[in-house]
Amino acid sequence: MRSASARWLFIAATAAGAKRLTNFATSICTFRATIAGRFPAGPAWLVAHDDDPTPLRAARTQLDFLVRIHEIDQIVLIAHYGCAVYCHRLGCSPEECLPTQLTDVRAAGQLLESWYPQVGIKAYLAMRRDNCLSFHELQA
Repeated sequence: MRSASARWLFIAATAAGAKRLTNFATSICTFRATIAGRFPAGPAWLVAHDDDPTPLRAARTQLDFLVRIHEIDQIVLIAHYGCAVYCHRLGCSPEECLPTQLTDVRAAGQLLESWYPQVGIKAYLAMRRDNCLSFHELQA
């Protein structure tokens, strides 16, 4: 039987500190049940960058399980400025990577909406300046 509390799934990059991710999740989600998954490049994990569909099939299998078993109501995508995966893949600075990164977050959001139309999708860009971490909501 389904519980009364909403269930959220957070997909973030591995570089996102666990404590900061938990604090952010708690600040936007007043519900008890949350699940956080940290993956290299965060939401980019859901965007194919070559002709090999295997990683995307694996992602779909894992997410299907989580959405079904945990009765996920909301998925939150969190990308972060200066992601090493993008800097390495594109061979450019964080500033130069940002347009591609934002395009990928939107593509990941659209993909999730097509897979799970019953689930709400939100997206954020995390940015750090010195010891201050801020989250900026994006159009998913």
